[in-house]
Amino acid sequence: MNSKKILLMLHCEQHTGYAIGILERVFFDAAIKAGFTEENIYWSFSKVTDPASSNTIECVYKNPDHALNLGKFLEQQNRSGTGI
Repeated sequence: MNSKKILLMLHCEQHTGYAIGILERVFFDAAIKAGFTEENIYWSFSKVTDPASSNTIECVYKNPDHALNLGKFLEQQNRSGTGI
């Protein structure tokens, strides 16, 4: 089993639905087939509507402050194991 981590970054809000919801499932399934475990799959959305998951971070890509938060998130995940 692969212990590496992956970050899937989407430019839209979490739980947008429609075509994006389908793509989320496709990306998730592809990551699983590539050998990533569910706990090692991380998500980034422009707006997080369900912050319960520690594997999800909000990042408005045009906002430098959000980019700094994303950097901190990645550093934290790298310290907790093999890194993203």
